[in-house]
Amino acid sequence: MTLTLIKKGFVITMNARRDVFPGGFVVIEGTRIARVGAGRDVPDGAFDRVIDAEGMIVVPGLINAHQHFYYHLFKGLANGLLLEDWFPQLVARVGPHLTADDIELTAYADLTYHLAYLAQKQGFCRIIASRDEILPDSQTAMIAARNELFQSRRDALVRFVMAYIHAGRIFNKVAGEPASHPDMLNVIVKYIFVKDTEILKAVAPHWEWIAEDGVPNAASVMEQQNYWADTFKLVERKVSQEALFDLAIACEATKRLEREKPFGT
Repeated sequence: MTLTLIKKGFVITMNARRDVFPGGFVVIEGTRIARVGAGRDVPDGAFDRVIDAEGMIVVPGLINAHQHFYYHLFKGLANGLLLEDWFPQLVARVGPHLTADDIELTAYADLTYHLAYLAQKQGFCRIIASRDEILPDSQTAMIAARNELFQSRRDALVRFVMAYIHAGRIFNKVAGEPASHPDMLNVIVKYIFVKDTEILKAVAPHWEWIAEDGVPNAASVMEQQNYWADTFKLVERKVSQEALFDLAIACEATKRLEREKPFGT
């Protein structure tokens, strides 16, 4: 039986206490997690394999950390729930309402565009539509901040959004003509799953798009709230648009970006 030691990792356990051990260790006997603990308690002994996980996150016992198929219908919902609560309280309640056709379609459809492109190129499938063609300008992600920060750190929020807008404009420009921006393309592929710049060139402009004024599509978000509240009854109390958004932050950031030009012309 192989004895493995993973050491110096940022160990996040899956036990009832949710113990976390910075610089911790994990001992694996064969395929079984035998021991987890703090770095000071690393056991002595002859290990068949020692893995130095310094600077890495180690999550022993976490299974199925990333799932697609029909689960992508529930992205962004009930983010405050622990994983073991998310399934019975959300997925189990909605799942019975999905038909076999729903699940099959979402399983086929839930591909990022570059993966769909590769599959089509190999003859495995054909792209029939992208998300923006089905639901143009839908809002899929946003940046949020706690209410108290809008008072105590408003200027910091504005400056952050200024940098975000500037980066978004560069990203959009590269997505529009990636071949004209090889330096930026090389920077982008360092931080994403796809490491082949030729693939990104081939699927352009089907990248994510970032609003160049920093303003989220509030109407899209409110429509999504209505859908989950009225169709599946998963939102017990709706929140007003005024309570969810402070669009003045993005507006102020855009004006200051044009006036101050902190990143150059």
